[in-house]
Amino acid sequence: MPASSKAMQSIWVIGLIMCMTLMVARPVRADAFRDRYDEGIALIKADKLTQSIHHFRDMLEENRTSYLSDNCQYWIAEAYYRLGDYEQAVIEFDRVFIFENNNKREDAFFRLGVCYEKLNDPVKAREIFKRFLAEYPESRHYKRVTRKLEALGGQ
Repeated sequence: MPASSKAMQSIWVIGLIMCMTLMVARPVRADAFRDRYDEGIALIKADKLTQSIHHFRDMLEENRTSYLSDNCQYWIAEAYYRLGDYEQAVIEFDRVFIFENNNKREDAFFRLGVCYEKLNDPVKAREIFKRFLAEYPESRHYKRVTRKLEALGGQ
């Protein structure tokens, strides 16, 4: 093999080793947005609700099209709900429905009815719960909603 071919082969091998070393030394982070989402969930679990609201709002300002954006909005609403601010929770749960590819719609719909129940608006609560049963007949919330409707005086 000519000397120039051996030199090229050596350079190629050295380059390959360097690339492999860099790959091992610097693992690629899969999803920084997901990491921040998990931080927000930790705030919810630690009952740092006001802080979680700010955290999730900041995330939505950064990216409203992530696959987790609807979840961020849901947890903002849930934090207001847990704080007992049911009027603001209604506003925030309504915003969950704006997002496409939404996996939090069912839970937001359920909580919306509960908010109206907590706000002593049985007419609106019944309306929401009836619509919920029509849209989600297989829901894990179905029995709870049925009981709530019965307690509110109508199904």
